[in-house]
Amino acid sequence: YGSGFAKSLAERINNLRIDGVKGLGGVYASAVTTFNYEDAGVAAANAAEAYVGAGSINHGDLVINGVNIGPVEVQEKDANGALLNAINSKSSITGVSASIDQNGRLLLTAYDGRDIVVTTTNNSADILFGGGNAEALNTADFANSVKTGKLTITAQDTINFTETGALTNVDTSD
Repeated sequence: YGSGFAKSLAERINNLRIDGVKGLGGVYASAVTTFNYEDAGVAAANAAEAYVGAGSINHGDLVINGVNIGPVEVQEKDANGALLNAINSKSSITGVSASIDQNGRLLLTAYDGRDIVVTTTNNSADILFGGGNAEALNTADFANSVKTGKLTITAQDTINFTETGALTNVDTSD
């Protein structure tokens, strides 16, 4: 864990710029990965019910990037912040930060673009992404999911990419 294509590519582009590779002086790359209820398989039509539900997440029931997050007693919409504290206390190991939106829905973010691998057992997916109600959202099918990062490249002018001898001119002025 701690890697991913977007993260690796952003690091490589930025290292080339730092190393003084010609033409990359004004090029900056960043990568961010986000994981929410849609990534857990909850349909957008059920978004209103995709808030954090009350329940117990036991040891091994929630694993993020290979790190066990539990045990934690979760209140509806994480009213006391116990879920956020449990996830964020391990951010230095997982590379993933948690937040709760205004509707009580969980959002996981890797600000360096690393992949986010979420594994759940028992009813923890229902607690995290289904308001604690497996029947309403069918999150019971969610067990293991990987979300890859999104790469963003910004430039002052034009970027020229070369791959196996072919040159592609990309105008980034828009």
